[in-house]
Amino acid sequence: MKRLSGWIAVCALIPCAASVAAQDDGRAPNGQRAEAQLQDEAAARDLSRRQELVATVLSVRETASGRRFSGDLRSRLAGLLSKVPTATVETFQQSGGLGDIEALVRDANPQVLGDPAADLVFTPVTPCRIINTTAAGGQIPANQQRSFFVNGSTAGTFETQGGIAGGCGIPDDATSVEMNFIAVGPNAAGDFRAFPFGLTAPLASVINYASLPGLNIANGIAQPVCSAATTTCTYDLTVLADVAASHLIVDVVGYFRAVNKAQVKSFINTSSPVATIYTATCTNAGANQITLVAPVAGKIVARMTGSFAVNHVTGTTSILIMALGTTATDCSAGDQFIRIEPSWPTAAVTAMPVALTRVLNVAAGSSTTIFLNGQINGGTGHRLTTAGGNLMEATFIPN
Repeated sequence: MKRLSGWIAVCALIPCAASVAAQDDGRAPNGQRAEAQLQDEAAARDLSRRQELVATVLSVRETASGRRFSGDLRSRLAGLLSKVPTATVETFQQSGGLGDIEALVRDANPQVLGDPAADLVFTPVTPCRIINTTAAGGQIPANQQRSFFVNGSTAGTFETQGGIAGGCGIPDDATSVEMNFIAVGPNAAGDFRAFPFGLTAPLASVINYASLPGLNIANGIAQPVCSAATTTCTYDLTVLADVAASHLIVDVVGYFRAVNKAQVKSFINTSSPVATIYTATCTNAGANQITLVAPVAGKIVARMTGSFAVNHVTGTTSILIMALGTTATDCSAGDQFIRIEPSWPTAAVTAMPVALTRVLNVAAGSSTTIFLNGQINGGTGHRLTTAGGNLMEATFIPN
């Protein structure tokens, strides 16, 4: 069979002498255009409300932490919230906006890439000192805790704990840092226990020490720190001097954080549409759809290939319109694949191959669902068949 100007010639089943009416201008009926306009307006209102909610949540979290967020951290948190339905973000904001954003996103989209506690990537830094209690603050007393800054570059913070002014280049969204702990001049045998700010001290130590002249004991580990995506981080790290007081020096040599989604070059989501029958109303019968989350700004190229069937009835004009829509009732970008004139004899025209393509520009962090929609006119039982290897795919291409 051969596709001609958007139609399909079916000479084997219908006499080729039969005339095919001229293709229409491809524009959607007024009702469909009006519906599409209303959907666009609703989407614009939803986006505006979401942006307002995200700004409020980030402002609340920044105020609660007492630390100014970097542009990178704000962008990451805003990107996470953009993956959650607006109503869910609104409920989160109304409840205080200080909960676990990462958990919120995982509940809404379990396939989101990256997590503050798993699948992290490591970035080394030049060895750098962030804590030195011999220079500022004094010993951590026996059986007492002290909290420290590790992430960020807030002016005046690192100097108060004996570190280098401006910090050591550990970004705000780092959730684990490679640190070298050094116990200096302990009063007696004891140990340091380190843990993210806001949590409870663990039973395990990061370093054990004893009072031995001239001996400063060191230990290097990948140490988790407070995650601004899950809680309020007034500080990043808390250290308990267990049993005996001691000075503490900490140098950092690198950090871990969730996968940088900007490193993703392209990826494809696929789906196999199920057979379904369409009606006179544009619809996503059969729930044939596919969702793709854009890690950065770019394009989504949506495609569908498969086979369709038409049951034509003499005296009617049989039309099948297929579309890759952005809502379940969007046929505005549809293509009239089949048009059979009333004079043609009644016949079941089956297994006609067809292909759809649609390109969408998307924002960073956006979640886009592509719907395989259909609409018919005349005849009965026009449908997507199970033959022909039906396939939907959405390919993300970064800008």
